[in-house]
Amino acid sequence: MNLNISEQLLALSRKEPNARKRMRLLAVSLFYEGNSRTGIAKRLNIARGSVNKWVSSYLKDGLDDLDNKPIQACPSRLQRPQIEQLCLNL
Repeated sequence: MNLNISEQLLALSRKEPNARKRMRLLAVSLFYEGNSRTGIAKRLNIARGSVNKWVSSYLKDGLDDLDNKPIQACPSRLQRPQIEQLCLNL
């Protein structure tokens, strides 16, 4: 149990403006307090798999890996002229 790291992560989570990263920091902090991943998931009302991923990412790459990743959307199948035509028909 490493409370120093836990306390540092908790302090970072309190200052973090992004809610998603704040949740990840809090989960890793709870892990360092000695809580089980299942217990953390129940306490934070999140999926156990998310806790596993966040803790593993932190252990592997540190704080940088807890940042938000860009969301990759599927490219549109419609071409610009088709989109414009659909908008005109509304």
